[in-house]
Amino acid sequence: METKVFEQALPDILKRIGMRKCGYFKTEPSVVVRVPEKFDFKSIVEKELEKSEVNIIYVDCKMEDPQSIVAKMNEAGWVGSVWSDDVKRAEQHKEDKVTSILLIDHFSELEDKGTRMYIESVLKVNNDNHICGKKNIPVILTFSRDEGMRYFYTNTSITIIDENYW
Repeated sequence: METKVFEQALPDILKRIGMRKCGYFKTEPSVVVRVPEKFDFKSIVEKELEKSEVNIIYVDCKMEDPQSIVAKMNEAGWVGSVWSDDVKRAEQHKEDKVTSILLIDHFSELEDKGTRMYIESVLKVNNDNHICGKKNIPVILTFSRDEGMRYFYTNTSITIIDENYW
């Protein structure tokens, strides 16, 4: 994957994940984005979010330990158990403007299999129930390598943005 191609596709990618000039509105609860290695996706997203006054909860799978990754997910309301009350509450807030997003960056670098499986299952459960966690915070998960993306291709209906969609 070439960085130049990704940079050309970036405005469309940002639109597809819900970023608009008038703010950030969720389109899907979860989005997986294939980002070229060494491309600073976080900086691009932060600049766009600043314009919209949207906060970012940032998780760096390269640098953070598994416990802090799970803690930040819990802080953003992305937990494994989803109850009918959570689904009802999400239905009521479907059109609300998003005030924060969760960016889980460099997921392909996460070596802890237990944490990887936990994140995958949390995203799947919330996505299957069409909710953005318990706090209406969408999540963007980035990969720099195809390794590990197979789960999302085969087991979920999560929106995946990769070279096939540019």
